[in-house]
Amino acid sequence: MEQNLRSPDGSAANEVEGPPLKQLALINDEVLRELQAASSRHDSLRTRATILVTAAGVLATLTTSNMLTPYLAIAVALTVLSGIFGMLAIWPRKRHVANPSKSFNERLSADIYSTLYSITVDNREELRATFEQNDKVSGWLRLGFLLLLASWAATSIVIGIRTLT
Repeated sequence: MEQNLRSPDGSAANEVEGPPLKQLALINDEVLRELQAASSRHDSLRTRATILVTAAGVLATLTTSNMLTPYLAIAVALTVLSGIFGMLAIWPRKRHVANPSKSFNERLSADIYSTLYSITVDNREELRATFEQNDKVSGWLRLGFLLLLASWAATSIVIGIRTLT
């Protein structure tokens, strides 16, 4: 059975032994550690998004319990937008996960270096996709929290002015 997998330099995979295999195993271990850290960050971002949505709901409820004026309507709109960005961050989406079954037969017939190289490439691609997704979610959360802060400030100012008059 012919091997389709080759080492990074293009040489036949069965020519590579010893230190290159250890180096590749080390790289794969590091990619797996980074992938674990990225997954933990993703979970943390989802927790923050849940807090954002809850805070937006509480602030919207407190704001609308007062007599709604055009200025308070702006604060409510900011709060709703904040909640929307929080929901975007929480919204389940398809994550890139390596599909080892697509190359399972190749991996079975390949030598250990080629198999480990193939697995490392798949893990690295999953890590890249997780980083991209985390960056996007971070941006939504940052904007959501800024909108929530602006809404809280606008509500405080409007209610403070109303109290003074």
